[in-house]
Amino acid sequence: MFSIPMLFFMLSASHLNYPVDETSNVSVYWIVILLLIGGIQANAMFGKAGPLTTIKGVITSGFVLTAVILVINHFLV
Repeated sequence: MFSIPMLFFMLSASHLNYPVDETSNVSVYWIVILLLIGGIQANAMFGKAGPLTTIKGVITSGFVLTAVILVINHFLV
């Protein structure tokens, strides 16, 4: 599930560059992303599998996670 966002952001690194200056919220962005990833990881370890039991569900969840991270990236950086 984490492969799709990783691939997207690795390939788009040169195209999605954001200016980072004193007014940017990069630290807030990383805190939110780490909480999101930690929540997904905790759900994988302790929660019910839900849609992650099928390959289609994992791929769909990967694309949804990519979209969520892209929206967070757009609004916080």
